[in-house]
Amino acid sequence: MCAHSSSDEGGSLTGVIVAGAVSVVVGVALCVAVMVLTPVPIVKARPADAAAGAVVYISGTADRSRGADWQGKERDFIAGTSVKVVEDELNLAAAAQTKPDAASAPLNFRIRDGVFQVGTPLTIPGLGQTVIFQARGGFARHGDRFALDAHEVYLGACPLHRLPGAAGLVMNRIGASARTSLPAEFQAAWSRLTSVSIEGDTLQLASQ
Repeated sequence: MCAHSSSDEGGSLTGVIVAGAVSVVVGVALCVAVMVLTPVPIVKARPADAAAGAVVYISGTADRSRGADWQGKERDFIAGTSVKVVEDELNLAAAAQTKPDAASAPLNFRIRDGVFQVGTPLTIPGLGQTVIFQARGGFARHGDRFALDAHEVYLGACPLHRLPGAAGLVMNRIGASARTSLPAEFQAAWSRLTSVSIEGDTLQLASQ
């Protein structure tokens, strides 16, 4: 008979547990990577034949007839006046403020049925592959300013809101990048807001 010490058994058991844990982590990481890199269709409306749970990206519009007054509303907002804006005004403003040689595309906004969406293509570092980032939700005060309180956040086809901490990490990075690109007077006006709400397809910004 062969004798086994308790320490050998403990060591073997520990090895099995560690190997199992590593396998799970690697498996999850591979699943996430596959979902992130899965192409997401860019559409104007959700296809009627789309499978339940299928991830698509519905981009917001930039109709010049609906967004013709974006510059006037921007001046009013910076001056401290409460304004109501639609997605077309936001998208025309974002496009106008993006330099032609900018490394990244402007943010795209969509407002429908009381839900605010922001999206943009992102390049994955080290891979050079571009995927769609999109987040949807409402607004809530975080600290001294209002920010998007997203209930759905996707990177490619990966639902980051289902991964603990992942959605917040990406949202913070996107938010920080967006703030640094905004003029100081716009950031100051945003910090003075007393409420941010969405009614139907309109974003309402109330200033002091």
